Amino acid sequence: MKRGFISAMVLLLFPTGAHAVSAIVPEGVARMDVLLAMDRIVVCRMIVSGAEPQLVAYDSRKQTVAWRRPSKISSWLFAANADANPGFIVVEGSVVSALDVRTGETVWQTDLGKVGNIAAATNTAVSSADLVPDSCVYVCERPLLTRTRVAVARTEMRRDINAIDGGQFPYRRGWVLLDRFTGEPVKTDPGFLVGRAGETILVAPPDNVHLLGIEADRTVDLTGVLSGLSAAWRFDPLWVMNQWWSSASEDDTCLFRVRVDEITRPLLYTRGDDKVRVVRSTGRKHLDMARWAFSGRGMVRYGDDRGPSNRVYFIELYAKDGSFVAGRDFKNPGSDVQFQVLGASTKGQPVLASYRTEWETNVLASRIASARIEVLDKRTLATEKTIDLSADLSKDSTVSLYLPPGSSIVLQSLGNRAVYKMREDSIPHELSLRAMDLSSGKEKWRIAEPVTIRKRAGGLLPDD
Repeated sequence: MKRGFISAMVLLLFPTGAHAVSAIVPEGVARMDVLLAMDRIVVCRMIVSGAEPQLVAYDSRKQTVAWRRPSKISSWLFAANADANPGFIVVEGSVVSALDVRTGETVWQTDLGKVGNIAAATNTAVSSADLVPDSCVYVCERPLLTRTRVAVARTEMRRDINAIDGGQFPYRRGWVLLDRFTGEPVKTDPGFLVGRAGETILVAPPDNVHLLGIEADRTVDLTGVLSGLSAAWRFDPLWVMNQWWSSASEDDTCLFRVRVDEITRPLLYTRGDDKVRVVRSTGRKHLDMARWAFSGRGMVRYGDDRGPSNRVYFIELYAKDGSFVAGRDFKNPGSDVQFQVLGASTKGQPVLASYRTEWETNVLASRIASARIEVLDKRTLATEKTIDLSADLSKDSTVSLYLPPGSSIVLQSLGNRAVYKMREDSIPHELSLRAMDLSSGKEKWRIAEPVTIRKRAGGLLPDD
């Protein structure tokens, strides 16, 4: 597996069909998700009801457990690859840690909830007088790595005294730059973490009309590179802060979005250029939620184009200069079918995953009825190979897949299950991790993890 600076992207597909959302909370849960793969080590997050959440690393060559350690936060965890020690970066709540991928030991740890306040409120809809005292909680996400720095987005969550549900809302947003080898904070400012272009971290101040580039200890105003746009532009905080849709980075190139005349425009910035390229996407409507990913030597855009009487999933291929290359539609796939681009194979072929959910009346919940992987032609997007994953998903409630950058295998966790009615206080179960070869479509190896699912009273995740 190839090392890289690319943030780990985990495909965790939850059933999202017409019956996917239920008021019934499962009494037992077992789930494993791949966070990242470096060399022969695969790091997973494991959640089993009645047990403490864990990070577990497997040695794919020996097919054994390399190490395991408790995970502090069961609901959200973000991980990023690194090219050398200190291994990899994990963000749990407001705590950022560097872990040694070989041993799981902590190299350094920094709590960003204790690193000063974010200077300016970026949510002005609520007056400071209406904030519940001592209700501040910091949440961090989106770790981006260069050779010497770690950039992390940070959100100050607060409570409104007028809110009926008492829930938290994002009040201030900012970012923190850390030394990658010590974890010491180097710089912190309000605003938005946009993305990474090589060694340059891109950020947007709270005014949403400037773009700054930070490299090592130097900050450069890059607003001028956007001056070629035909109309006034601004960053849309919704897109900037969204982990999945906001931006994508590969090598020295970053794809991000701005609003031009109230229309979302994807832009390409390459480190060292004095301009940006506007991606001339096709004229589809209703596509603010379309996703982008780098795939081989180009980029793909994919999403759900819902018309007045039909539904179309689409995937489009673009060159690195932003020009359109090819497109493909999946017409009327059904309301319970979902698609996701995992990345690119070693040959630069886009790898597409799809799955279908099925409603189980006896337990009032959805399960995965079928799932498959398609390896697409890198020029036409025609299907070159199909790998059926359905046989091992008879009782799974989610599909979790991960394609390591530059790899010829797809990692899949099996046994992800939600038990809505447990007749006993505990049941034996097995989670497993397997590698599927993209060329042959066959399983290369599998590692089993016996667990015990214990009955719990409620909550979306164990120990919430």
